[in-house]
Amino acid sequence: MPHKLRKTRKMRGSRSCGWGRVGQHRKSGSRGGRGYSGKTDVKFMSYYGKLELKKGFVRKPKSVEPKSINVGELRRLVESAFASEGGKVLDLASLGYQKLLGGGEPSIRGLKLIVPRWTPKAEQKLSSVSCTLERPAAVR
Repeated sequence: MPHKLRKTRKMRGSRSCGWGRVGQHRKSGSRGGRGYSGKTDVKFMSYYGKLELKKGFVRKPKSVEPKSINVGELRRLVESAFASEGGKVLDLASLGYQKLLGGGEPSIRGLKLIVPRWTPKAEQKLSSVSCTLERPAAVR
């Protein structure tokens, strides 16, 4: 918090402003050098913690998002003959999809979908058009 009676204000008019001999606080020698100079002696403690953290190498894990499909895109799959036996069962797990999202409007009625995961919004939309959701046998 700024105030008018700080050291610099009190020392104005004196020759060295509280820094001893003239020039002691002028150049980079007062801070131990510029940049990384002095990190092994005068600035060692400020770098010591950073040196401790930088030992070894840790690889970041790959973040793989599941392959997903929206409810509105199901018609495209059904029309392209991926549905089996008259279009009543659609196995999204065998097509490589891991998740069913709730985007779009469902246009297929009375369909049974097999998918490992789905969102609550997708479940709500599909139940309104009398479609059922199931998990594959391996995921249960």
